[in-house]
Order: sequence, then C-alpha cells, then structure tokens
Amino acid sequence: MEVLVAVAIVGILVAFAYPMYQESVKKGRLSDVQKALLDNAQAWERHYASHGNFRKTSRLWIDLPIRETDFFCIRPQGAPRGATHDGQFAFKAVALNKQQEPRALILNQDLTMLLCESTTSACSETDFFANPSRADKNCRAYP
Repeated sequence: MEVLVAVAIVGILVAFAYPMYQESVKKGRLSDVQKALLDNAQAWERHYASHGNFRKTSRLWIDLPIRETDFFCIRPQGAPRGATHDGQFAFKAVALNKQQEPRALILNQDLTMLLCESTTSACSETDFFANPSRADKNCRAYP
C-alpha cells in the first residue's frame, strides 16, 4: 500500500513537472536563437558601416554569419530587390521541426524582436523568407 502511495505521488509530481520542463526547454531554445539573431544583426551593421548597404548585389543579401542553430534556421526576410531602403533588414528564425515548435522569431534593423505564434515560412526557403500573404500570424513583442 505504501508503495502505491509513493508511486501515485511520483506520478502526480511528474505530471506537473514535465510540462514545465518542456516549456523551459522551449524558452532556452528561443534564447539561443535570439542571441544568434542579434549576432547576425551586429555583423550586418558592421558591413553597413563599411559599405552603406546590406546587399552583395541587387538580388543577393550579404551572407549571414549564423544561418542555423540546433533547432532553428535563420534567413533574411524578403528579397533584397524588393527592399525599399538600403538601411533596412529583418531576419526570421523558423524551427527546423515546425511540429515541435510552430513559432517564429523576427528581428528587424531597429532590434525590435517579435515572436509569432505561427508561420508558413519553412527552412527549405534557401536565400531568404519570401513572406507571401503575411506568412506570420499573431505576432507580439518579445523580450
């Protein structure tokens, strides 16, 4: 009887602890990709200070120093040809496994960070995320 009580208590603790653990892991992964986005922004700002733009050519963005973390891919958002101003950019991080993590993290040139609850962007987009028909949904400021 005592063993059953002990097993029941452990089961209850696990039922509460495991979801909290999973949420903590997701926050850690977002923190890792947030740092990568900021590192990329810093590298692009150094390039801009030297060259006055963020492009290799009219059709190509400069390279990102960090294109992927363990759980996210990172790409510029939008085609360089469509950029309205040479001093503007945005990066987006999309989960490599969107079933585990459907959210996306976006950083712009002002270092404004947004967390979007869902996105249709995928890591298979190689040079940049095209963002057709507002691919990102339910976005809010992210600390």
